[in-house]
Amino acid sequence: MMTNRIAWIDYGKAIAIYLVVLAHTAIYKPAEAFIYTFHMPFFFFMSGYLFSFEKYPSYLQFAKRRFKQLIIPYIIFNILTYLLWLFILRKVGDDANEAVGIFSPLLAALVVNAKSMVHDIPLWFLAALFLVENLYYLLYKNEKYNVVVSLILFVLAFLNTTFNKSRLPFCIDIALVALLFYHFGSVLRKYGDKIFKPYLFVLSTAVVIAVFIFNGKVAMHTNHYNNIFLFVSGGAAGCYSMAYLSKKMYDIFGERKLVQAVARNTLIICALHLIVFAGLKGVMLYVFKIEPSILIGTFFPNVIFALISMVICLIICEVKDRLVKTRLYSATQ
Repeated sequence: MMTNRIAWIDYGKAIAIYLVVLAHTAIYKPAEAFIYTFHMPFFFFMSGYLFSFEKYPSYLQFAKRRFKQLIIPYIIFNILTYLLWLFILRKVGDDANEAVGIFSPLLAALVVNAKSMVHDIPLWFLAALFLVENLYYLLYKNEKYNVVVSLILFVLAFLNTTFNKSRLPFCIDIALVALLFYHFGSVLRKYGDKIFKPYLFVLSTAVVIAVFIFNGKVAMHTNHYNNIFLFVSGGAAGCYSMAYLSKKMYDIFGERKLVQAVARNTLIICALHLIVFAGLKGVMLYVFKIEPSILIGTFFPNVIFALISMVICLIICEVKDRLVKTRLYSATQ
């Protein structure tokens, strides 16, 4: 049963990271808004689905491990992408903007203000997930209070989004909402595969579509939800629908190395795909004499653009893995 769960999670991760990449293209705006309804909640949901208190009886052990897995990459990729932005992308390329102060992105990265992290906005998720997981460990350890904790978090999130128009540092405001999706994943895991029912999939998908229509464009990275009741409802429904689809895809196709490779490298794809975008647009313009602006507001060209970007990210991951293996082999000789 455990292997089965992990396998469908691989499909979930692969689909979700592709949706992230696709949503960051210049895709047709309604398609972008639809993806934003549920794709980031689904990432928090999957992390919660995989979490286990039994695996980490010690909070300190858990915090240290997640610091190495999330915050160290957050720091490394911020430095690398900031340097690329400072010396190249700030001056040339489709998204060049020399009006941005040279230290502004670094200051934004220190407090995890995604909107101002112009060098690599998607990195916000790593810091947010670290905070969410640590808070979850501390707040949800005693299971009998979980409902009360969730209600308090929702009330705090509602009050914050309603009365506080300023962003809180370190994604604290985002964490109030993300914890609900994380807990939803943890709860659903207890039911195993029996929770996946066709009629629930139809119902949850209908909810997602309704929320998309009535709640409009949301953006979790800026803590913008319009109606937070609708956002949480649509996000939770989207998590279920995505989980159901991922499970069904695993049932049909089984384990696939490509899916596993994408799932294994979601962090790197998240961190690098915007840099890859810039490189691809440069190739379009200077090699093929195609203006990148032709992508704006289209659907299928951006689907292809996102796929090519994913392939390039996977090639980078493969090169990285081989270099690491070569260094390890050399060190043992």
